[in-house]
Amino acid sequence: MQTKKIIQLESRIRETKQEIMDLPPMRPGHLSTQYRTRDKNRQAYPQLSYTFRKKGHTEYIRADDLERISLEVESYKAFKEIVERLYALSIELSKAKSSKYRKKTKASKEK
Repeated sequence: MQTKKIIQLESRIRETKQEIMDLPPMRPGHLSTQYRTRDKNRQAYPQLSYTFRKKGHTEYIRADDLERISLEVESYKAFKEIVERLYALSIELSKAKSSKYRKKTKASKEK
């Protein structure tokens, strides 16, 4: 028989996994504005910086792609927050199951 807490945690984990499945396309990184000076003209351009497979990358972003890339970066940030929540729930569930198991073991030893 499962305790109420374990059932609630398992339900929250299922909901959190569904949130991950519902996320739009994502892309890691950080968007920033860089400046370049050419012939006394200062030009601003968007740049995406990210780490992938332990290597740093930077890409220039075209103005017409900026909104889409920005949404993908925000989606990735949301993904990381959801995964962090999933870790916490999984750890809490594991501890709840362990304490439940320990309680059963102590009860059976006392009989």
